[in-house]
Amino acid sequence: MKRIHTSVVLILAIVCLMPTSGITAGETQHISTRTTGAALDGGKSYLITFPKIWPAPNELPMSSALVVRVHGKDLKQVVLQSADGTSLRKLDRIQLASGGSAEFVIPTEYLHTEHGKKVKNGLWLNGDAPFTVTTFVRWNGNGESSLHLPVQSLDTSYTVSSWFVDRYGSQGSELRPGQIIVSAVEDGTVVSITPTVDIPAGPDIQAISSGQTGICTLNAGESILILPAIQPLLVKEFLSDISGTHISANKKIAVISGHTKASVPRYPDLLPANGPDAGPASFVRAPFHETQLPDGMADTLFVTIPIAYSVKRITGTANPEFGIDDDRGDVVRILALHDSTMVYKCRQDGNGFIAVRRLNRGESHIEMTQETATTWRTTKPAHVTQYGKSWFNGGELSGEQTSMRANGYPTMTSVPPVSRWTQYARIESDTSGMDCFVGLVFPTSELINLRVNGNPLAATFGSMLRTIACGSFSYVRTQITSGLTIEGRSGARFMAWTWGSRDSAGVEGRSYASTAGLSFDAECPGTTEVSHEMSSCGVFRVTVQSDTNECSRRKSIDVRGSARTTIIEESPTRVVLEITPESYDSNQIISVDVEALTGSVTTARYSFLADNIVASPRVVGLAGLPALGIRCIDVTLTNARLTGISPTTVTRLELAHNELVNPPSFGEITSSEKKTAEVCVRRTTEKLVDTLFVVTDCRRIPVMFFDFTLTSIDEDAVAGLEILDVRPLPATDGEVLVNVTSRDAVLTQFEVTNMLGQNVTYAVGGALCPLQPGINTVHLNVASLSPGTYFVGVAGRPSTVLVVR
Repeated sequence: MKRIHTSVVLILAIVCLMPTSGITAGETQHISTRTTGAALDGGKSYLITFPKIWPAPNELPMSSALVVRVHGKDLKQVVLQSADGTSLRKLDRIQLASGGSAEFVIPTEYLHTEHGKKVKNGLWLNGDAPFTVTTFVRWNGNGESSLHLPVQSLDTSYTVSSWFVDRYGSQGSELRPGQIIVSAVEDGTVVSITPTVDIPAGPDIQAISSGQTGICTLNAGESILILPAIQPLLVKEFLSDISGTHISANKKIAVISGHTKASVPRYPDLLPANGPDAGPASFVRAPFHETQLPDGMADTLFVTIPIAYSVKRITGTANPEFGIDDDRGDVVRILALHDSTMVYKCRQDGNGFIAVRRLNRGESHIEMTQETATTWRTTKPAHVTQYGKSWFNGGELSGEQTSMRANGYPTMTSVPPVSRWTQYARIESDTSGMDCFVGLVFPTSELINLRVNGNPLAATFGSMLRTIACGSFSYVRTQITSGLTIEGRSGARFMAWTWGSRDSAGVEGRSYASTAGLSFDAECPGTTEVSHEMSSCGVFRVTVQSDTNECSRRKSIDVRGSARTTIIEESPTRVVLEITPESYDSNQIISVDVEALTGSVTTARYSFLADNIVASPRVVGLAGLPALGIRCIDVTLTNARLTGISPTTVTRLELAHNELVNPPSFGEITSSEKKTAEVCVRRTTEKLVDTLFVVTDCRRIPVMFFDFTLTSIDEDAVAGLEILDVRPLPATDGEVLVNVTSRDAVLTQFEVTNMLGQNVTYAVGGALCPLQPGINTVHLNVASLSPGTYFVGVAGRPSTVLVVR
């Protein structure tokens, strides 16, 4: 177990713990509890499914149409089994050397076909060490790939990306919608679907209107295909796009989303658009899909880099006259998960970000022609998706040069946020006649820590390095002919994508794109619980309860923040800690981190909310006040806390030495509120100084200083002097920082006065007389001071507090 050694804190403000809503002064407020996994290279268990492929009649599957590829650094055995319990092949258990890759060829019967029908065509993959899973679709005229999430990384809330309903063929005969596939890993999974367009009824699902919520129940290994209703007037319009549809469940689910067959961007129904060779334009359309990241993996910082294509592509010649949108660059979608989400895009000159759009939940900003590497920011967590574009040889749009026909296909891939970048990725090139590429982006400062096949990245791809404005990122795009292993050392993280295309004549081409690595952090399945009990004055108890499975077995507990920690109870599955703030004089955040053997960390965060009561005036001169004499002054107390915090209750006022006569009751003071009352002092001692305290439930706060040697304090005379800091906590000496804001301010001496009235006056060296405007340092020797709380003052005017322990 990690033990926390708290450091002594130098107090720079006179404050005390303040209650938050629903708790008393001096207690803590629970902020959040979250469990995240280690930055794993993958998982040990997967449930995967394949989407719907809707090819043209002349587009036929290849011999290995559906492929599952696995890779793990330490993987020795992987088992593949159908969700219905049947074996897919004679050998469904593959033995590997220590670390490596393997492929499974899957029958096309495992594709989804019918909308709204529950089927048990999922595939379970289990290994003896973490591994990644990528699926490939290989079809003439139809291709795609996707990196899948392990069961541990699945969640219960998803907001999907897709594309509009498309059309091609003679008289628009072929209509193709977007698609969503939902899979369950446990029996009794109740799935809620809130679509952005109408969903028709199916065998196992009722019709769902846009904006309404429908429900279906799935058992382990079951999945369901969801297709939107097709409205002919909205074809090729984003009003028919099911992007923004929200899928949630009571248990973990996997979600794939994309399209059954579409072009990106818009293309006409026929190509060439006219002439004797005009025919159904299926060859610029393809099914594309991507495993959707859970909403819990969304974040606010993203980097996109241009997708690489075959050198055959020559873009920028598309003609809107023939129904073809701009074919340059890529399409980037930013999908909001929360209302009032601002989207910002880095300026190409690197001079900050520009606001591009405000989004509400489920809405998208779509950049239709993104040609450069770009950094994006959102004010609230969002998802980002990148689409590779279709392509058609512009030379034959009018029916000419038919022998020179060439075409390319669209793709779709996730753009994980920077917080989800990985430390390891294995990239395999497609050996079936594709032009294959890799894209890699990383913080420029981490270049020295990145390795490609064990060699420094700079030595491997140095000539291809490019920088990205806004965020100090760099990237590489290059064609590959064999596999690559990319690793980040010393904690370096990166993001990688793999792209492939075969731009060819007719229906023989295809393309694919997918993320090549991901930080698979995921919530632990409820096996580590951190609970708390509050008591008075900031003391609270934290109980860490875990079971004995691999996900939650405890490795260590770390308490971070200025607090004293005592172990009250400890066993293999339970620890009780008593945590006390080291100081009540400032706001603090205390975090309790519980790390499991797997590397997952459960973090519970608590805040100590401090009082901040200030008085005006701060210093009062009482010279000439005789013994037992009484002097009355108006005192204003201000609650200097931020608004929105519960009020502070002043229980009473006290003097350190003399007597208050009929002290007023200030009671509750709300945030920023000022209360003024008459305070009368009776001199009952011969002390030359005294201190007025505000007492709350847990603290006694010094707020005012009385000096019986001065008739008055000339605030203006010392207005140019301010004590900023005392550092470090002195054992024998220390330093005082003095801020001089007035050019004629002169500091000849300053005083250290404790609450017992003992004065120690320190002369200032000649070099500092007068002090120059700015911040000056005065050396302070406190060897003669006994432990206690002292005021640091200028000409009898206290300005800050020094604590000697």
